[in-house]
Amino acid sequence: MTEVTQEKFCQNCRRKLNFEEKPCSNCGSVAAMIKVHIKETTNIRMSLELKHKRNGFKRPLKEIIQGWFQNIITKDKEFGVDKVRIIDREKDEYHEVVRDLKTNELIRDKHEPLSHHKI
Repeated sequence: MTEVTQEKFCQNCRRKLNFEEKPCSNCGSVAAMIKVHIKETTNIRMSLELKHKRNGFKRPLKEIIQGWFQNIITKDKEFGVDKVRIIDREKDEYHEVVRDLKTNELIRDKHEPLSHHKI
């Protein structure tokens, strides 16, 4: 996000002026300078996916997904969602918490045995 602000000053006496003010009311000078301030804000987004695999099995024993993802419902690319998903086949557990980053609204909060989970 970029924020730009401007200020006008008398070049002679350095007094802050309105943009409509032509001669300085303090010293009468018509020479002015304009200061431009530019503020740039960036967001760093990170996602993490871990899988604990076992030899001889196609599916991993444990999967952990955590971080920023695009909101698949609203297609919001600017804010997206914060997602934590843990699938533990050894303990038969499924946990998923999804929170909208724009409104901080809880979209999904699911904790159940993996054997009962349906996509």
